[in-house]
Amino acid sequence: MGRLIISNRKYLYITSGTGRSPNINGLRFYDSGLIYNGKKSFYSEDGQYAIWYWGGFPTAIWLIGTIANIGTFTTNAWGKAGAADTVSGSYIAAGDKVGTVTISEYKKNISIKKQNLGGGKITLKKS
Repeated sequence: MGRLIISNRKYLYITSGTGRSPNINGLRFYDSGLIYNGKKSFYSEDGQYAIWYWGGFPTAIWLIGTIANIGTFTTNAWGKAGAADTVSGSYIAAGDKVGTVTISEYKKNISIKKQNLGGGKITLKKS
């Protein structure tokens, strides 16, 4: 008999859009537990990408790039200028990245309803 494994990671953000390279459409991000330039940073579910705040000159921006670059300014990332307290929004490609990425809040509620003693039903609700 199989087991239902629920991760204790709480996904907070998800990417969307088309025409990006590399394609990170549908990638979910969770709180990394790290702070850069006074803001939380986020890791992707696949362990390759991160979202972090770079408070540099001339304008503060949020960046999406590889985890190896987290905490630094890099031209090989997607970036979103302004709105210093808002991770969500539209990110424009720079360097070796292509396309526009949109970061949205990720909300998913899972409810489990017992049908009988031998099993259950999982219902996904979008909110």
